[in-house]
Amino acid sequence: NKSKLTFIGGSGTSSHMTLDSSGQLGIGTTTPNVQNHIFGGSASQENILLKVQSNAVTNDGSLSTSILLANSTGLDSTHGAKIQAIRTGSGTDDLVFHTFNSSLAEAMRLGSDKSATFSGNVILSKTTNSAIYQDDSSEFLRLGVGGSGNDTPRIEIFGKDYGGSNAGGNIYIVSGGDGSATSGDILLGADQGAFAEHMRITNSGNIG
Repeated sequence: NKSKLTFIGGSGTSSHMTLDSSGQLGIGTTTPNVQNHIFGGSASQENILLKVQSNAVTNDGSLSTSILLANSTGLDSTHGAKIQAIRTGSGTDDLVFHTFNSSLAEAMRLGSDKSATFSGNVILSKTTNSAIYQDDSSEFLRLGVGGSGNDTPRIEIFGKDYGGSNAGGNIYIVSGGDGSATSGDILLGADQGAFAEHMRITNSGNIG
């Protein structure tokens, strides 16, 4: 009969690590049910059950501590996804997610300044036919709303406490750069294969 290999530490009799007959490793449990099973902690504290640490990473913005999730039988395959903690400075780190399409490429970055940068489209509530994304073929942000059939597409912009006593505030629609660039005009129109301008607000405030 095949048995399990149990590691007991110190002078006690409780198991610290178990390797069962199917090759599953348990830390803190004698009955692992996945390849690597870690069990521990308590309900009264933060439980850090896994730590992956590099031996010194230079803060040049490219080196990292990474976890590779590979979906292949090839031991050297990168087919899958990768999560990186990239050291960007002496006291800053970014969290970067890579996905695979012929090769691994950065898909999303959470910066140390709490910013989020996406390399592709950002889709929100796709099941309700709403989406916001950066168009791949041009330099603009596309916001698409609406449904099908007799649904009426609409865009709502409102401040906090919508519908409450504190609702309100100014709504800003801005055309131009960062304040140092010349402002452009704001155009409103319809698109049925090509954009047709219906109204324009010029950068001097004229409406036409």
